Amino acid sequence: MNPHKPTFIGSVLKAIACTPNLKLDFDSYDLLVMQPTRQIRALGDELKGQQPDLAKTREVLCQLRDILDAKGLDPKETMDHLGEILEMHQLQTSCSEILESATVGLS
Repeated sequence: MNPHKPTFIGSVLKAIACTPNLKLDFDSYDLLVMQPTRQIRALGDELKGQQPDLAKTREVLCQLRDILDAKGLDPKETMDHLGEILEMHQLQTSCSEILESATVGLS
């Protein structure tokens, strides 16, 4: 593993942390952002830097998409975040449907 390349989970957590909350009240934020973020972090701890299997990878990417949507991020920016993670971790082919699902709000 390249020591300068973040882990998959690290990339997802970075995207969550670096995205401002644009629309949620505190209760919704806890339910729609913090709880799934804690689940992702716990998975990262469990994996100890290893790549999750494909099913877990897809699940985490769907959670990220939902978290970014809950934070009120523009669908184009959500797509950009997902695309960057897919490219960085060479998941474009195996997880392309998640990126496509982020384009639903685009016109």
